[in-house]
Amino acid sequence: MKQYITCFTLAIITIFIEEYTQSRILKNYILENGITLLLALLAINVTSCVYTISRLLQLEDQYKSPGHFKKSKKEALFGFKEQFLFIIISLLSIIICPLIIKLINTYKYFEFLSYYIGLIPILVLLTAVYFSIYATYDYAKSIIQASMDPND
Repeated sequence: MKQYITCFTLAIITIFIEEYTQSRILKNYILENGITLLLALLAINVTSCVYTISRLLQLEDQYKSPGHFKKSKKEALFGFKEQFLFIIISLLSIIICPLIIKLINTYKYFEFLSYYIGLIPILVLLTAVYFSIYATYDYAKSIIQASMDPND
């Protein structure tokens, strides 16, 4: 839960800084390439995790303790589900928010909400990207730990 809050906070800070500086570079890039970036990070994480799990399986076999790393394997699967869910939520926000904005703009008194609803897709995408980068870091850390000899 802590990493979700951290990634969400980073996304809000990023949007605030970009709005304050009136820069649209990151916003445009993330909106155009965010899903591709998320899929690339997911692919990197899957590859990293496969290496880590294969090393854990070797250690289980070497020390004759099957199922010893069962919790680690479940956590890896859960991490993939989290990333996949972020990709789905990002896609939904990209598709649904413009429709909501179009609907809101038909009512004169609610037009001010269009701006804030327009920020939802970029907020979701940035949160997902930050979370995926965190997951990549976490898997890299796991690879380093798994490659170390437990006897050292």
